[in-house]
Amino acid sequence: DFNTTSGVFTAPQGGLYQVNFEIFMSGVLSGHTAGIIKLQASNRTYQKSVNPASDVDPSTISTYTQSYLIDMDASDTLSVILTVSNGAKVIDLLGYAGIPETSISIIQVA
Repeated sequence: DFNTTSGVFTAPQGGLYQVNFEIFMSGVLSGHTAGIIKLQASNRTYQKSVNPASDVDPSTISTYTQSYLIDMDASDTLSVILTVSNGAKVIDLLGYAGIPETSISIIQVA
């Protein structure tokens, strides 16, 4: 029920879903001082402001982990949206073998 092309999850049935995701950004520079991570669901948007430049490790990787319990009806959708402002605005999302991976897990719990 997760479309890997669009990045959109569609609930197969109504219920309570545990949504966990990690975002690994590389190429973060001192000018990347503003960002927003949104979990956009059909019934509600969850939003967190971030400062990738202040959260960077020595390898220029910023990591964010978030978890939510979301009440969804059948056919409701959700997606994670990352917006970075300021600086060169060129940041890579990591996700391949041998390095940390940007990921999402969605589990129906009730």
